[in-house]
Amino acid sequence: METADPIDQRFFLEAIAGEGGMGTVFRARDAHTGATVALKAMRTDAKSEVSRFLHEARLLAELDHPVIQIGPASAISQQYEDGQPVGPVKPGDFRR
Repeated sequence: METADPIDQRFFLEAIAGEGGMGTVFRARDAHTGATVALKAMRTDAKSEVSRFLHEARLLAELDHPVIQIGPASAISQQYEDGQPVGPVKPGDFRR
């Protein structure tokens, strides 16, 4: 599925890693580093989720970590971890 034209002149989409209410997460290749990344892109029909997506992007940007990049095309790039989707999270799943 690799795209011919990179997203933000940087990310080449390779496969769909998962889909959710706000968007799709792709396995992508970062043309700058050669690394495989998870690229979360907001769905075009998820207009009601824009503020939530931007809130997530702002929170991630505050982490100031090199594996997290916020691009101008409504996409969030993070380190890619191959594995199974975790599925829905229920209250109490992360109790200490």
